[in-house]
Amino acid sequence: MPNLDLIIIGAGAAGIGASRAATQAGLAHQVIEAAHRVGGRAYTEDLAPGVPFDLGCHWLHTTDINPLVPEADRLGVTIDRDFAFTAHLWLNGRHATPAETNAYGEYFGWAENGAALAPAAHEDRDVLSLLDTNSPYFAPYAHVFSVIHAADPDQVSARDAMDQVMNGGDWPVRDGLGRMMERLGAGMPVSLNTVAQEVDCSPRDHVVVRTNKGTLTARAVLVTVSIGILQSGLIRFRPVLPAATVSAIDGFSPGVANRVALYFDRDVFGDAPSNLTIVDGDAEPLAIHIPTFGFTYVVGQTGGRFASHLTRAGQKAATDYVLDRVSAVFGAGIRKHFVRSIVSAWDTDPWVLGAYASVKPGHFGARQALAQPVDGRLFFAGEAVGMPMVATCGGAYWSGTQAIGRIAAALQPA
Repeated sequence: MPNLDLIIIGAGAAGIGASRAATQAGLAHQVIEAAHRVGGRAYTEDLAPGVPFDLGCHWLHTTDINPLVPEADRLGVTIDRDFAFTAHLWLNGRHATPAETNAYGEYFGWAENGAALAPAAHEDRDVLSLLDTNSPYFAPYAHVFSVIHAADPDQVSARDAMDQVMNGGDWPVRDGLGRMMERLGAGMPVSLNTVAQEVDCSPRDHVVVRTNKGTLTARAVLVTVSIGILQSGLIRFRPVLPAATVSAIDGFSPGVANRVALYFDRDVFGDAPSNLTIVDGDAEPLAIHIPTFGFTYVVGQTGGRFASHLTRAGQKAATDYVLDRVSAVFGAGIRKHFVRSIVSAWDTDPWVLGAYASVKPGHFGARQALAQPVDGRLFFAGEAVGMPMVATCGGAYWSGTQAIGRIAAALQPA
């Protein structure tokens, strides 16, 4: 018999949550991670000394039920509980009037709260087909939607979008959510730079995981890698996965959502709102975020096809694009205070291949199907199945902890 109860593939938020829960459950386990660090898409770099920037996961979402909120409090992590997203527009060279802002807010609320999607309650149409595309507020809403879902409205299942639950706020983390996840992952049994190549469940009483560093055996395996990696075929499964699992994996878009941070040597934003969507004629709108905590940087947020376009254009082109758009709002004079940028590109990261997953139209139920164990020994977790906090760091962490409960039950003697 193998000396391990469990192998966890992936040391992102789901893997960290799973490892912590496995330790508490007394399961002997090993985490393997293809990258050189833990945290996955929760990753913090410094724009300047003492100025952290999250390239991926950056807020604690759904804070009423997010398990990372009590973890942040336990660790003494500073979070902004007073932050609240508000919809503001920059329309063709000016701030929107209060009436325009209210009208945009009403359109945004109508779409996000499900009123727009109600006709899809019993059919799995795409979101775009249910929106009022003639509204002057459709374009900025569609852009923000692409940032939230990492896909454009025509690429997302309306039923799945309706099925997502939002409870509580969206709270920024002062020193970076990536750094917080790094702290949570400290001390777990992880082998970095270890690439899972094959998961073999053909033996009757154990599983075999073959890697670039050798072979591991255990009683069960938990796969927490991204949907992009699952769809890539980089990990082989023996025997082949059941049709229902394959269909579930194929039912996702791996997602494209990237962040461009521009750091300035002083505050060039004044009393601007923390969230602003720039609309300029027929150009793609751009949602920008000015962080709290007194930082002097701005984040251009992109999603869907346009984010993919900027990735292909390269980091300099992405930086120039966002700087041009921001300068149009705050004045050309801010350029002399621009210091540096950081640009994320999760869709080209070889160990991620995507931001966060959305469900394609016609594939409602993919999240639930992927969460089902295979033969009582192969389990999946991650942000894609982190109900009810899908596509979030907290949801991924929660899904890892929940998977351990199912694994512990499955490993009990008959």
